[in-house]
Amino acid sequence: MSISQSHDVSSAVREAFNFSVDKFPLSGPDGMTTPWYGMFRSDNFEVVGNGSVTSRYVPHTTDDVCALVDAAGEAFDSDLECQTHFRDGHYVSINPTKEQRAAVYGTTDNIWPRIVIRAGYDGRAFSATMGYYRDVCQNLAIFKSVQKATVRIRHTSGLRARMNDLIKQFGILKQSWGTLTTLIQHLQGQQVSMVQFLDQVYGHPDADATKKALTIHKNRTEAIFKRLTNE
Repeated sequence: MSISQSHDVSSAVREAFNFSVDKFPLSGPDGMTTPWYGMFRSDNFEVVGNGSVTSRYVPHTTDDVCALVDAAGEAFDSDLECQTHFRDGHYVSINPTKEQRAAVYGTTDNIWPRIVIRAGYDGRAFSATMGYYRDVCQNLAIFKSVQKATVRIRHTSGLRARMNDLIKQFGILKQSWGTLTTLIQHLQGQQVSMVQFLDQVYGHPDADATKKALTIHKNRTEAIFKRLTNE
């Protein structure tokens, strides 16, 4: 879905995850107590996850996910795309729309931010990825990571403190990404002639240069352009 403002992102995520996931003790026959617990959705009481957990397991909450989204949404001053999914956990992806990427970050070689939250109850750690990505095709359908950092938090007694720290980190993203956008726009405004640059670095063959020298110069220039295009 495409969303216009950060608070709309928060509302959309809260609407998608309008339930909690709670840990309850599992009983044996005739109410026999066990050391095992199960995770259940509050809206339909379905079992969440792929097995039981122990008393040491500390589940993340829907509010944790929404708090991260609240902080992350403030990092974008533009229209956003937000994808949400629940399957044994919460999954959220936030990034500028394709139109915004083309308008702000360029159309041929743009760099843009993206946040991905993977919060499963499947035995894996809660993870949040914050990174810069670039488009590798003109229709903006394929992209790859330029730089990213992933924080993983295990569902143990340390989850609550680390989750609070992560929310604070998300809250300071706005300044860093705003600076990056300004820098990208400045660099895109600089006109650079690659041919002139290469001539200054490698020199240009004289008018009376041999055919071999001209061929070497041509092949080297083409190879550099091809490498730049691929990069």
